[in-house]
Formats: sequence, structure tokens, C-alpha cells
Amino acid sequence: MRERSRDLVINGSGSSGGGVFQKVRISGSGKVTDDVQCQEFRCSGSGDVYGNVQAGNMKISGSANIDGNVTTDDLKISGSMRVDGDVSVKNIKISGHFKADGRLVAEDIELDGALELKEDCSAERFEVKGGFRIDGLLNVGKVNIQLHGDAHVREIGCDQIEVRRNLLGISVFKMIKTLFQSYHNELHVNTIEGDEIYLEYTKAKVVRGTNVTIGPGCEIDLVEYKGRYEQDKGADVGLSRIV
Repeated sequence: MRERSRDLVINGSGSSGGGVFQKVRISGSGKVTDDVQCQEFRCSGSGDVYGNVQAGNMKISGSANIDGNVTTDDLKISGSMRVDGDVSVKNIKISGHFKADGRLVAEDIELDGALELKEDCSAERFEVKGGFRIDGLLNVGKVNIQLHGDAHVREIGCDQIEVRRNLLGISVFKMIKTLFQSYHNELHVNTIEGDEIYLEYTKAKVVRGTNVTIGPGCEIDLVEYKGRYEQDKGADVGLSRIV
């Protein structure tokens, strides 16, 4: 391990206290034992931070564990990342595996891998080509889900949502199978509320919206709509009514 002026670099195996740095780079096996503030955080090895991380941008291509909260403008994950606390980010792109025990608050979320959240998720845009499990509420302006494996969320509140089934790539398939032990390519949710709603292969108790289209493979107990309603012959809806 070596430190210089405002950089923290761990190339082999080492540990350091926290602090304020320009760059933090972990390419070996590194531990940081307190809060970190930096402009750039890179982890291509195995990194553990026992504290909060505040960074201008972060890139995780190895394995990172953060025992605290994360605040950053830009977060890219092609490896695996676990956060014990809350995550606040402007843009997050996940092509690997991301897990947080707290909330995720973002402007823009792109998911091409796997996402697990213990609490709520909120964003302006949520673009999905993978699988996810959100134990809380998903509150998003625009949601576009291409089902590559199963997706689980308690409730969805949105302006616009589109859910379609797509073929599953080999690499993502292996990841989803390992994480969720199911790959039926379905969305499982208790309640969906939005203005413009289009659903395929969705299992829900209640769907409420202005204009609602229930496509093939859906199993919905109750649909309530204010404007336009369409239902595919391959959908199973218990009751649909205008309100």
C-alpha cells in the first residue's frame, strides 16, 4: 500500500484509515477503516470500507463492500457491490450485482444485471434488462422493464410503466438463476399505480391507472382504470372496472 498527497492506492494487500482524498484505488485486497471522501473511487480487486463513502464518481469492477452509506454522482458496477446503508446517486448503471440494505435514491437507473434492495427505490427513470428484488416501494417517473428473469417488488408507483418479456442472455441467465433461483421471466408485485400502464407476464393483486393495457401472460385480481382499457386474450383478470 502507498499513500501520496491526496491519493489512496492499494495494489496488494493492505489497510488504511479514512479521510479526504483525490483518488481512491483498490486493485488488490484492501480495507479502509473509516469514512472516505474523494473525487474518484475505483475498485478492481476486493475492497471493504468500514464507514460512509462520498465520491464524485465510483466504478466497481471487482468486489466492494461498504459498511455505511454511499453518496455519489455516477456509479458503475460491472462486478459486485454490497452497501449496508442508503445509496444516493444521480446515475447508476448495473451490469453486475448490486445489493443494498437501505434505500436507493437516484435520477437514472440502468439495470443489465441483478439488483437487490431491502427498502424503497426512487428514481426519475428505471430501465431494466435483468432481474431484481425490491422489498419496499418502487417510486419512478418512467419504468421500462424487459424481463430477463423474475422481478419482485412490493408496490410500484409511476407515471408510465411498460413491462415486456424478452429472451435471456447466457451470462445474465446464470447470474439470475444463482441469485433468485427462478427464471420464469415474470414480474411479481402487489399493487401498480400509474397513468400509462402496459403489462406483460405480470402477476399482481391490483392495477390502477388512467390508460391500462393488460397483455399476454398476466394474472391480475383487480384492474381499475379512468380512461382506456385493453385486455389480451392470453391474460387472466379477475375484475376490471372504470372508476
